Amino acid sequence: HPPSSKSEQESDDNEDPELVLLRELVTSKLEEHCTTYLTPVTWLILEDKVYEIRRRSDNKIVSFEEIVTVGREKCSMKSRSEVSDALSYLHNFSVVVHFAKCPTLQHVVFIDAPWVYTTLSRLNPNCVLDLPAILYPALDKLHEEGIMSHQLANHLLPSITNEERT
Repeated sequence: HPPSSKSEQESDDNEDPELVLLRELVTSKLEEHCTTYLTPVTWLILEDKVYEIRRRSDNKIVSFEEIVTVGREKCSMKSRSEVSDALSYLHNFSVVVHFAKCPTLQHVVFIDAPWVYTTLSRLNPNCVLDLPAILYPALDKLHEEGIMSHQLANHLLPSITNEERT
C-alpha cells in the first residue's frame, strides 16, 4: 500500500534494507503457498470423519487400519497412500498425531491431538514435580536414551497405561 502520510513515507525510506527484503520474501512465499496449494476435498471429508469418531467415542487412539477403512469407505479415497497423505496433512494442522515414519507408532493414529500434546508435556523434566526419588534414574534414561520404563510410565501416564492397549 502507498504511504498515507509523510511520516510513514519517511520511516519507509529509513527502513533497514534487509528488513524490506525479508518482508518481500515472506510475502512472496505466502502468496505462492496460498495460491498454489490445493487441498483435496477427500482430505477435508476425512478430517470431518475423524472429528466424528472423536465425538462418538472415548478412544483417543485408533488404528491406522481403521483410518484407512474410513478413508476408503466414507471419503472415496482410492488407496492407502492417499489416506497416508491425508493423515500427513491432518498431522501438519494438528488435527491428529500420526508418526508415519516411526515403526513403533505408525500403526496408530492419535485422534485427539491436544490430549497427546498435554500428555507428552508431562514428560518435560521441568514439569515433573511429584516424582518419587526412586524414579529419577528412569527419568534420566528417558531423557538421555528415549526409553521409558513401565514404572515411570505408570507414574507419569496412568490414564494411558490403565487403558486398553492398542
